[in-house]
Amino acid sequence: MGNKEEEQLTEAKNKFAEIPIPETIDNYIYAGIQKATNYRRKGRRTFYSAIAVAALLFFSVISIRISPVFASIVRQIPGFERLVSVIQGDKGLESAVANDYVQVVGKSQTKQGITFTVDEIIVDEQRLFIFYSITTEENYDSIIASKVEITNQDGEDIVGTLANGAHIDVVAGETVKGKMDVGFLDGVDIPDELNLNLSFQANEIDNKETWNIHFLVDKEKFSANKETFPLNKTVTVEGQKLTFQEVTIYPTRIAIHVKYDEANTKELFSFDDLVILNEDGEEWASVKNGVSGTTINANEEMLYLESNYFEKPEELYLQFSSIRALDKDQMEVVVDLTKEQLIKKPEELLSLSKVVKEKDIVRLTFSIKQTNAFDTNQFYEIFNNRYFDHDGNEYSLGGSSSYRSSELGFMTEISVKNVVNASPLYLEISDFPSRIEQKTTIKIK
Repeated sequence: MGNKEEEQLTEAKNKFAEIPIPETIDNYIYAGIQKATNYRRKGRRTFYSAIAVAALLFFSVISIRISPVFASIVRQIPGFERLVSVIQGDKGLESAVANDYVQVVGKSQTKQGITFTVDEIIVDEQRLFIFYSITTEENYDSIIASKVEITNQDGEDIVGTLANGAHIDVVAGETVKGKMDVGFLDGVDIPDELNLNLSFQANEIDNKETWNIHFLVDKEKFSANKETFPLNKTVTVEGQKLTFQEVTIYPTRIAIHVKYDEANTKELFSFDDLVILNEDGEEWASVKNGVSGTTINANEEMLYLESNYFEKPEELYLQFSSIRALDKDQMEVVVDLTKEQLIKKPEELLSLSKVVKEKDIVRLTFSIKQTNAFDTNQFYEIFNNRYFDHDGNEYSLGGSSSYRSSELGFMTEISVKNVVNASPLYLEISDFPSRIEQKTTIKIK
């Protein structure tokens, strides 16, 4: 990528960061929680990597250099050069495209001056990628596909999770490209046909029209592609036991089934550096800008890494050294809205920085000290979406955002109902920058 292109992308990234996050952003960032079937421990939803704030959803290409080797390979495949910027940074998708594991669709529909085109798809038993393009007859500060519904040939919803990003500074007549990352509901087979229905939110205004694209799926190309390796290996890290049940390698990602011992004294949130290694030490890391895991139950989940399906390595190893974790008796934050102070908090890393009371809501801003190198570029949700008052009544957060302050470090702002008479409020921790550490390597094959 040339310097001019990098400057343009950097400028776009900075402009995107200035866009206010709409109240309804959860509808689009986490649209895949439609069925609400995948909840993480303590009520946390399906979890994502690098999308704790809306800005991080603006395609990773803005902060990643295009690999000349990858770009040259893809550009040799007729019609696939347009995929370079959309899939760069995901080694599994790069490999899938380079190995022609792609179906060209090329179906379009135009309404209200907006042309939406499904260009290509990639699909396996776990995941569907829809690569699309948008061309408009007007300029838009921002535009994002909303109210997305994807059904099979029987009209059945197939979406378990959906990650979808926004486009900014859209210029009339110029085409922007993106991708939808769809995780299938449990038990869903690769469809024979797909129906995609969606609307658009442009300049934060919802369009009343619905775009519909229907196409057949080349099941012969996509079916029966996976490798499964049973492990059933238990490791202990600082007294906490976890068992890796199995590893399944699909063309679009690697799925790692892990269980946590119910007797553990700590809640284990997330691995900082979980990777798969081959015999040469090449790494496949966590899925970027997409779904990085789903919960099976309170002590069991699936973790997703980039795929090495097409590389066919002779040896494979699972490796990590750090897990974010917190004592189970420290999983609650208690806020006194009247005195504007914390009654209870985990450790000394969390503090209440600001309280802004409005008519119906209270905005609480927390600062979190990050003392570990893994936290340098880390964004994550500190709190679950639900909270309680002193009578046990349950509420949902009115909004949540995260950012960095040069003075205070990692910041999280949440909105709660202005229920001073029901104070104190009880918040639940869903992630926290305290850790258990031990370098661990497990042989897969």
